[in-house]
Order: sequence, then structure tokens, then C-alpha cells
Amino acid sequence: QNNSTIRINNGDITISGGVFNSSNSFSVLYEGNSKSTGVEINTSTLKDVTIEVTDNTQSVALSNNLVINGKLTVSSGSFDITSRQLSLYGDIDMASGTTIESNQSTDLVVQTTSNVTGGLRFLAGSSVHDLTINKGGTNDIMLQSNLNIAGHLRLMKGNFSVENGATLTMNAASVIHIEDG
Repeated sequence: QNNSTIRINNGDITISGGVFNSSNSFSVLYEGNSKSTGVEINTSTLKDVTIEVTDNTQSVALSNNLVINGKLTVSSGSFDITSRQLSLYGDIDMASGTTIESNQSTDLVVQTTSNVTGGLRFLAGSSVHDLTINKGGTNDIMLQSNLNIAGHLRLMKGNFSVENGATLTMNAASVIHIEDG
């Protein structure tokens, strides 16, 4: 139903000839030990994603490209988006010690008209191919850890802030594209 939450602790959802109806806006909560995402995120109506795994050594691995139309909350653990595209069209809230894991085949899009609660924190050694920021509101998209960019940093709108203790490294042949920011 509209605004419902799917809670994944142990196990996963599979389709074996039936139908997973995800035409209403819903959220997903991941708990417990490390896991990979499944059919529950293959939709255009996904609102919020919350990661509350057991501790920061556990992770949730993205198995397909993902669009989050609401808030990404990482309360504990790591969100492994390696070799995928993650498009965030809402808020970001990452607790201390939590990270995003990525590689140079990863694309990250942050596009929102609202203020963002927290910043982006990557696992040591992470990189992205393209990072696109298209943000309204008054506060910055903050980089709170080291990150390598192999392709493009696209600042379409809004401000991007490299915070104290963070380093942004543009790899050879990478491009910074600034339109309105």
C-alpha cells in the first residue's frame, strides 16, 4: 500500500511466476547482517531507503542501478554501490562511521530541491566515474571523506563543499564541469 515499508532482515524477495506490485510509493529498511538488494528496489516508486545493519562492518550491496525518490539514511554499515548508478532525489543522512563503497565504474547523481541533512562519506579507496550535483536549497552537498573521480564532476546547480579532512582527487583526463554552482 501507499507509504508502506518493506523490512528486510534475513532472506530476500524473489519472483517465481507471481507479481510484486510496487506501483505505490513505499520505503525499504535493511537490518541484520550483510546482504544484497533484490526485487524490492527495482521500481520507480521507491521513496526512502534506510540501512540499519548490525554494525559498521556489515554492508548492503546494490545489485542494480537505483533511484531513491526520498531519503537515503545510513544509520550503520556501508552502502556498496560498486559499478552501479545511484540517483538520489531527496535527502542524505549518514551517521558517523558509515560509508558508501564505490569504484571508478560507479556513477552518483544527487539531484534535489530541498536542503540535505548530511554529507557523503566514502570508504577509503573509493572512487566514482561521474559525480553529478544538481541541487536547490540553501546548504551545500558536503564531501566528508576522500574520493577519486575518474570521469566527470558535474556541478549543474548548487554548491559542493570539500569538508575539513576530506580530499577530492581528479584522476588523469577527468573533467570538472560547472554550470550553475
